[in-house]
Amino acid sequence: SSDSVDIFLTSHKSIGKHLAESGKPVSLVLPSFEPRILEGLVDGSARTPSACFIGSLLWAQRRRIDLLRALQSQVPLDLYIARPKVSRKSPSLAGLRTHLATVPLYRRSKGSAYGMRMYQILRDCRIAINVHGEVAGGEAGNMRMFEATGIGCTLVTEAAPNMKLLFEPDKEVITYRSAEELTEKVRYLLANPSVVADIGSKGQERTLLRHSSAVRATEILDIITKALVSGRALNSVTGTSLGRGSATSEAALGCK
Repeated sequence: SSDSVDIFLTSHKSIGKHLAESGKPVSLVLPSFEPRILEGLVDGSARTPSACFIGSLLWAQRRRIDLLRALQSQVPLDLYIARPKVSRKSPSLAGLRTHLATVPLYRRSKGSAYGMRMYQILRDCRIAINVHGEVAGGEAGNMRMFEATGIGCTLVTEAAPNMKLLFEPDKEVITYRSAEELTEKVRYLLANPSVVADIGSKGQERTLLRHSSAVRATEILDIITKALVSGRALNSVTGTSLGRGSATSEAALGCK
């Protein structure tokens, strides 16, 4: 129920449109990167670049599965994915087909990776493959974009209408429009370590400057402040609660 929610925060317009049907305010806030993570990582810049994908393969991510299958058949690709499962909530036929499609990828997977181990893997590989889920509606802005660029990894991600608002395509990140272009660009990066280093450095510079957790906290605080002033989120500006379990109360705690 949205009754206890004051403001919805989401990173994608497609999700925002759905949330707006509740009648509650919706604001777009992108994920971010925390620079202090760098303090706990070992420098991997001297390593020969390799390509990797770290993430999930769900029944609603068929495009991701198809792209990864096409890529791994053409170039070396390290996979870190959890064991695929057919959810009871998935449409039975779609879920079964996706499960079968993920089997070849899982067989090559080195297991799932989270937390600091995930960041270290990204830094060591130096080339991160990213494929948004269908829920993104064709726009860029998932968490992996900022995790990879934040540690200086070269991000290879889909071309998107809003990409120039986040990164400069093919200068700060590498973009692709098809499986063929993805394969071609990854192959080129693997053969050109200096390009990997240059793009990784520029992407990291942009993320630390524009997409850090401090920058996002300021953006969220601004959203909350404007909501309080306008009276949209609270009946009383002097109230101490922003709504039980609400997005704004969680955001406010993170801004203190």
